[in-house]
Amino acid sequence: MQNYLTAWMVSTALFVVCAAVRAQPAAAPTAPAAPAQTTTPNTSGAQPASPAPATEATQDAAATSAPAAQAEGAATDGAGGASAPASPEAAPAAAAPTGSPAPDNTATAAPAAANASEPATRSEFVPPAPWPAPAEFPFAVYLVIEPQWNTDAGYDLFDDDDVGTEVGLGASYDAVELLPDVALVAELAWGMTSQDEGQLFGGAFTATDLELHRFSAAVGAHYRVLPWVGPHARIAGGLSLLSASFDGSLNDEQFEDSRVSPFLRLGAGVSGEHSLGTHIAAGVLFEGGYTLAKGVALKLEPRGDNDGIATDYAHLGKLSLSGAYLRIAALLRF
Repeated sequence: MQNYLTAWMVSTALFVVCAAVRAQPAAAPTAPAAPAQTTTPNTSGAQPASPAPATEATQDAAATSAPAAQAEGAATDGAGGASAPASPEAAPAAAAPTGSPAPDNTATAAPAAANASEPATRSEFVPPAPWPAPAEFPFAVYLVIEPQWNTDAGYDLFDDDDVGTEVGLGASYDAVELLPDVALVAELAWGMTSQDEGQLFGGAFTATDLELHRFSAAVGAHYRVLPWVGPHARIAGGLSLLSASFDGSLNDEQFEDSRVSPFLRLGAGVSGEHSLGTHIAAGVLFEGGYTLAKGVALKLEPRGDNDGIATDYAHLGKLSLSGAYLRIAALLRF
């Protein structure tokens, strides 16, 4: 009986010990510190799930990693789950979509640093505007030299080589464009020539002199094969003012006569021009043609008073002013 009582007491004690051991709560295992996670922006628009409550160990790990995260410039927004940039430089990295590589700020900073050393303003070379073509200058002035041939026998009284040289001035204007590159040209000109000879007719005349002034107006057509060169044709008409004088060997007699003769010229030639700037061009002109003129009748009339004595003087006949000419001109266009 005593053995049964002893066994019951031992069993009861073991039961009580086991019950006490089972009733005592188990100690929580020490959890390793959770690594800091970088939150990415919510691009789907869905409300993010609320984070689970952290244990004491997790809170300690988060408290330890917070300064490091702040040093990198990223702060966590608990309401939207989006990372707010701590500085303007970090904004592009935080705004990058999920899964895309973060931009390399170092690579973008390098050109910025290089550009900082360059001057703020850079002067660019602007080529000068080309000079206008000579055709764009409508006005022209001429200095003209014109050799003229006269084979009339009466001309031998004043010149023995049948060639007289006329010097003159002219001005023209490109009035109308008839066709592409063809201009109608209006022109005014003046020229003067003077010839003299001595000891004619066995000394009957000691000197002779012929002076001729021509005033003309012309129209022509100028075709520019190239902007700087082209042929032309011209027709001119006007008046020749002729003055002739003779010095006799007897008693210093002097005779003179003056006449007016109309003329018509037909000519053609070529000119070349080159721009010297934005407002002027220079060139040369060559023209050949023929002058048609009415002959003038010269009469020996004494210069001065003849003491009221009626005197009839000899007529020398008609002097022809027709002949070929060569026109050479230096010109300026503006």
